Amino acid sequence: MLLPYELRNQWYLIDQVILLLLLAGFLVGIVRQPEVFDDLQEFEEAEKANTRASNEQALSLFTEIDGWVKREELFLKPRLALQDIASLTGLNTKDISWAINQGGQTSFADYINQLRIAKVVDLARSETHRALLDIALDAGFS
Repeated sequence: MLLPYELRNQWYLIDQVILLLLLAGFLVGIVRQPEVFDDLQEFEEAEKANTRASNEQALSLFTEIDGWVKREELFLKPRLALQDIASLTGLNTKDISWAINQGGQTSFADYINQLRIAKVVDLARSETHRALLDIALDAGFS
């Protein structure tokens, strides 16, 4: 036997309200018991320690990569890719990307473009007779 449409909708509404009240009561009960959350502080502290160690490692690796890219002026190569740096350094692309993202706080494309822009500024100041387009092309922009 089927219930009329209006009665079925009312029953569904009552069912949902009861479920919401039970869930709210359950959450209030958990929040009022602080011992439930005691282990979370230890977990958060361990997570922060792991994050600090990971960030230090990323910064160290980024510093090495940054020095190498600047020393070899790899950013001057148009269409430079992570794979190009990986093949020259022996690192994998995932580690290089992670180091630049975490240690350098920027993306690979933004990092390379920042180096290229700095090169354009230096060349524009020292070679005032050259066209800006030529300088940009010499700095690695395509």
